Amino acid sequence: MIWTAEHEQVINSHLNVFSEATHTFYCWAPKSLDTQAFFAAVSQSPLRECYFSVSLVRANIFFRSEFLDLDTGGLQFRIPNKVFKVQRRNDVRLPILENFAMKVSFKDPLFPLQEMNKKVLDISAGGLAFMITEDESAIFPKGLILKDVTFMIGNRKLTTRAEISNVRELRDDRNKGYHAVGIHFLDLRPGDAQYIAGYVFEESRKYFMRFI
Repeated sequence: MIWTAEHEQVINSHLNVFSEATHTFYCWAPKSLDTQAFFAAVSQSPLRECYFSVSLVRANIFFRSEFLDLDTGGLQFRIPNKVFKVQRRNDVRLPILENFAMKVSFKDPLFPLQEMNKKVLDISAGGLAFMITEDESAIFPKGLILKDVTFMIGNRKLTTRAEISNVRELRDDRNKGYHAVGIHFLDLRPGDAQYIAGYVFEESRKYFMRFI
């Protein structure tokens, strides 16, 4: 995925050619690409930079690169000096920033007629992590199935079952005494998973712009 600095242009593409001799690489230019709009968007950046998210096996990498030209080989860019962010997981997880509240609710493991509400720490198309106190960690063992796991993405309410995949202590000073519970969605509808993936990608582009 390639996008311009102000997010005006977003292109689904793939890598075509890599040249170590010229220190450049080419990306496929889709037929639907509005070249005039793309050139106009790129020209707004003093360094003619574009931003990249590349999906690899169990990894997503983010970097920025200078746009050089468009010819028969496709979109030509300069090879970046650094790759600024790597996430080694099947699904990119989006950290939920402190000033943005996201909650998840589910049936209380000890009292099924009651509901628990917890703060979401991060989310992906495959699962999420929420915060609990240290005292609560005993009731959230790995492998436990949580029922009626419900949360909101935009204006869309999603409900599924989920399995606890890990519980870890939060070691930063701000969250001292708390744990993170990672859960994996079990029967989320394909359309809902795609919706979450789209949301995570759009928000992660904004998030990673701060680093790359």
